Amino acid sequence: MRDVNHYNIRRISFKSIIDLFEIKAVKYAKLNLISEKGESLKGKVIETKFTFAEIKTEVKKLKSILESFSQTKSEAIAIWSQNSHRWLIADLAIMSLGAVTVGIHPDASDSELAYILNTTQARTIFIDDLKFFNKLKRVFATHKLYIRDIVIMNPKLSLIDDELTDIKIHIWEPLMSKNVDQSLLQSEKLSLGIDDVACIACTAGTEGLPKLVKLTHKALLNVVNNSVKSLGLSSQDIFFSINSFAVITERVIGPYAALLKGFSLYIPADSRAYLADLESEKITVCSMTPPILNQIQERIFIDLNSKPFLKFLMKVPLLDLFAKAEIKKSLAPNLKFFISYGDALSPMVELYLRGFNLKIAQCFSLTEAAGLLAIAPSSKFTRGSCGRLLKNTRVKIIQGGEIVCAGESIVKSHYANPNNVDNFFYEDGETWFKTGDIGALRNQNLFVSVKYRELISSKAGTKIAVNHVEVLLEGVPYVTYAVVVGQNRDFLSALIFINEEVFRLMYQKVDKYSITRQCEIDIELINQNLSKIEEIRKFVVLDQPLSVLRGELTPTLKKCKKTIEENYQDRIEVLYN
Repeated sequence: MRDVNHYNIRRISFKSIIDLFEIKAVKYAKLNLISEKGESLKGKVIETKFTFAEIKTEVKKLKSILESFSQTKSEAIAIWSQNSHRWLIADLAIMSLGAVTVGIHPDASDSELAYILNTTQARTIFIDDLKFFNKLKRVFATHKLYIRDIVIMNPKLSLIDDELTDIKIHIWEPLMSKNVDQSLLQSEKLSLGIDDVACIACTAGTEGLPKLVKLTHKALLNVVNNSVKSLGLSSQDIFFSINSFAVITERVIGPYAALLKGFSLYIPADSRAYLADLESEKITVCSMTPPILNQIQERIFIDLNSKPFLKFLMKVPLLDLFAKAEIKKSLAPNLKFFISYGDALSPMVELYLRGFNLKIAQCFSLTEAAGLLAIAPSSKFTRGSCGRLLKNTRVKIIQGGEIVCAGESIVKSHYANPNNVDNFFYEDGETWFKTGDIGALRNQNLFVSVKYRELISSKAGTKIAVNHVEVLLEGVPYVTYAVVVGQNRDFLSALIFINEEVFRLMYQKVDKYSITRQCEIDIELINQNLSKIEEIRKFVVLDQPLSVLRGELTPTLKKCKKTIEENYQDRIEVLYN
């Protein structure tokens, strides 16, 4: 009788991500799974390639080392690091042990780090370098953690003089070069079930500390299979991840999808310098969040205004096509499409980028749905749509217009808070998750209009969808972020954060009066497309960018509006006084 726990993908049965990896590592043994740029010991930038077979050997070795740490099935093991081939090796080794990966974003704050480690009771943590180690020491000084083993993955380190009481510190290179007991390497393969937990994912934490979500192998496999089919990825693609592998959406459309289809992952030396990598590498697919796509639009404006000939051609019919092709060639010559996820992308930004043949596959991402709920392939552009629902997921619209979802990829509760009634409810024989977004479902296409939790109540009690207004404001090329305020007020106001370089190139000046006057003009144009109650009556241009360090942005660059309003409360009060 066939094992009902198997998950079928094109006639091959996988019960776990590890099953998928081990089968595909044989099929794609000689293909490069990872191309990684990094600094050599002499400080030169070099590119190293790692085949599926090489990664498989390292995973097997690290698994046996983790067993020597007395790590066992179902225990949590954390990875807190920048992207690297070692990140993926650690992740796969953890899962091959039957343990649970806890991916922590490299920009996590001290409080987030302490909360995640304490809640999951992780006893082993993989960290990047001495900078991460010093931050971890700071957390140890104020919190009691369960950590007993720390593995520092920086390839330049061979030893460390520092110590932590009752904690063993291991360095990646010496650790992995040790002779491993051959009996451990040949140990019987652990049987993982499709309903076993593969990882604990963390939400963005826009409303405080992140929520922790247990995701099974079944949930991950469903999303990986469906996303690969929807996006049309193949073994010829080179996938560029700008965001951290700690973000579950990034992992399912990047590393795990690469396991399924045999394409290569490109990991830069510095993800912040992504534009240089888009220009120089044969990258065909790149995933990023809307704030970074806004930066791409800003880059195009800078390019056009710094190249007078192309700027002139843009004004000439037909010749503008040549100018746009040149911009695309200089920015991302081999790119087939961007994958956008994490928040709403301004329709103006999307249309502008498409004008330069920079296609975008829009996704509706949700940690509680193993990363993705819907995908709109770049070839099937429907304005305003987040795409078609993934197979085996269900969505309905409840009172108030909120989107709720259920299915085999959707979790039933939050980790360490199983009785959370605010986010889950039981109906029609299954558990439904409240997404917090308002929208509609038409012909299996999902349309999201506003975040339910970001509705503002006017002084008269009317609910206003302010994120819709913010998206329009952020569609203005020189506006990097906009935050609309007005809770229990007579009208709406806006905090505007601008890119001065873009403004200077557009208007040849960057003084305070010119910026304020141009904002007035653009806001008035936007107000013409809004209802009276949605109009922006007053605004202030802030002279510093939003910051992750100040808690105003999450590590994935989502706005933490409560913190922003607290930090700029005095400026907001001036608008209303």
